[in-house]
Amino acid sequence: MSKRIKPNVVAIRLAEALAIAHFVVANIVCVLGEFTPLFNSFGSKHPGVFFVLNNIDGPVYAIFKSRVLTTNDTLIFFMYTEMIIILSSAVFAGICYCAVRFILSVVSDK
Repeated sequence: MSKRIKPNVVAIRLAEALAIAHFVVANIVCVLGEFTPLFNSFGSKHPGVFFVLNNIDGPVYAIFKSRVLTTNDTLIFFMYTEMIIILSSAVFAGICYCAVRFILSVVSDK
C-alpha cells in the first residue's frame, strides 16, 4: 500500500519553494543590475533594484513607493528593497498556497 500525501503538505511545500525561489532570483537580479550594465535602461542609479521593484515586485512596491523614493540614504533604500522582496515572496507564497489547495480540492477523490 502506498502512503497518500496530504494536500496541505503539498501546498505548503510548493508555496515555500516558490517563496524561496522568488527571494533568491530577485536578489540575484538586484546584484547583477548593480554590477553589470544589463539594466541601464532603468536609470543610472540602482538599475537592478528598480527593475526588480517595477517588474517583479510591482504590487508590494506600489504600497511602499512613496517611502522608497523619498529616502536619501542608500542603506535605508536597500533595506526597503529587501523588505519589499520579502513581502512579495510572502504574497506569492500565499497565492500559490491558495491556488494549489483549491486545485487539489477540486481534483481530489474523496
